[in-house]
Amino acid sequence: MKKICILTAEMGLGTYTASVNLKNTILERNNEIVCDIMMYETLMPEEKRNRLPQYRLAFHNDKRLAEAGHILMKKFNNNQDSNAIAVLFTKWDEACYDQFIIMSGNWIPIIETYGIHRSKVICVRLDCSPTATWIKYDYSEDIFDTIWLLGKDNTEPNFVLYKESCSLSVCDRLKQVFVHGGGWGMGNYLETLGSLTKKIKTKTLVHQPSDCTFQDENNEYLLLDSNWKAGTEDTFPVLYEFDGENITNITKINGIDIMKNSVAVVSKPGGGTIIDSLATQTPMIYLDPISKHEKNNMDFYLTRNLGLSLNNALSTNEFVEQLKRIQDNILNYTSTKSLLVDYIL
Repeated sequence: MKKICILTAEMGLGTYTASVNLKNTILERNNEIVCDIMMYETLMPEEKRNRLPQYRLAFHNDKRLAEAGHILMKKFNNNQDSNAIAVLFTKWDEACYDQFIIMSGNWIPIIETYGIHRSKVICVRLDCSPTATWIKYDYSEDIFDTIWLLGKDNTEPNFVLYKESCSLSVCDRLKQVFVHGGGWGMGNYLETLGSLTKKIKTKTLVHQPSDCTFQDENNEYLLLDSNWKAGTEDTFPVLYEFDGENITNITKINGIDIMKNSVAVVSKPGGGTIIDSLATQTPMIYLDPISKHEKNNMDFYLTRNLGLSLNNALSTNEFVEQLKRIQDNILNYTSTKSLLVDYIL
């Protein structure tokens, strides 16, 4: 029985949700495989770990701080609790994993300390260029097997992380767009609602009730459950329908289900969101990137006509028809790519 350990992180959440999707794809292929997910944050000193919600809220509330945050997080990631690492290494010895999949670069020095042969490690990069968690460890590509899911330096990728089955044509979906700011709710996504609701209905993900300053009958809010924690039973973030003051439906909502029933997703070009866009065949309308790697992601996909800029989306007189053409491009693109699980297994 094969044992796989996926090494991921909460920071940003896109890396975490990609890890959950990868685990689910592995188990769908072979449910006898043992596949565990481990979070980098469990290795942080408690004081640092407890400050993460403060960072998340600060980045959410201040776009300029979020732009600087990719630099700040490099320093934040630098040290771990030595006792926690010792406990972790004991667990790894006992588990005897056949393979480690690194989704967050923070794990590179830990893997190096543990001493794992390159044949047992695959590094999966979610963006077109290094993010804050990887930039110090770019040398790892010379040490470990590395997959760039969105290509590197304008090279063509070979894989997609996962594919949702039975994705509807844009023409058959609800006439709405799913608006969000990535896992930490960053960027200018809330500022777009006034323009978007003149064009189409919006479903907007917010992270706190005070985000709900825009009121329009053509917009509905989804609220992230503040009690949900990444890494809890490897679940996706929990969302609820929200009217700006109260939860109106306590049924748990999966953001992927919202995306694949919408004609487009409106968000900054983070790697995790782009991967979900491709997997669900949902055209992406790009908002302002907040980092260099997001700018590279945006350029990569705009040049392949896999998404639209916000200005182009708002200016077209054939909104859904244009999105259908984008979806056709996505279908053509993903049809030439293998699933990452085929490479892993």
